[in-house]
This record gives sequence, structure tokens and C-alpha cells, in this order.
Amino acid sequence: MLPETSTSPDTNNQRIRRVDAASDIITTAAGNGDPSGLGDGKGTYSGDGGAAISAGLSLPYAVAFDLSGNMFIRTQPTIVSAQ
Repeated sequence: MLPETSTSPDTNNQRIRRVDAASDIITTAAGNGDPSGLGDGKGTYSGDGGAAISAGLSLPYAVAFDLSGNMFIRTQPTIVSAQ
């Protein structure tokens, strides 16, 4: 049986996407998509302690969850957690 939702990085758009398996609707779970402004294809780092959807991410490429459901995002070159 497939999970009800799946979560994956949308690296070049600086976001984490959630896909609902029942409806095929894709939503943003984390990341505001803001570019760095340097023309380097990277995003920003911002939003510590705030909502995950408002966080600035830079090239997220992995996402994991702990047993409590907290999301952890691996970005270039840091690890951030999203509440």
C-alpha cells in the first residue's frame, strides 16, 4: 500500500513538495523559493524558529522525518529542521 502523502525536495526551486496520493495535488511543505540574488542558482538561508513554509532554503536535496513527525531538510551545505 502506498503512503497517503509523499514528500520530496524540489531542489532548483528551493522548496520541499508534498504530494497527496489520493488527489495528486502537490503543495509546498517548506521553503519560500527565494533566490540568493547572486545568480548562482542557490536560495537563501532564513526563517530559523519560524514556519517551514516561510523558510529560506538553498538547494534542498533530502528530507527525513523523526518519530514525532518533525521534518529535517538536507541542503547545500547545511542541515536544517522545519517545525
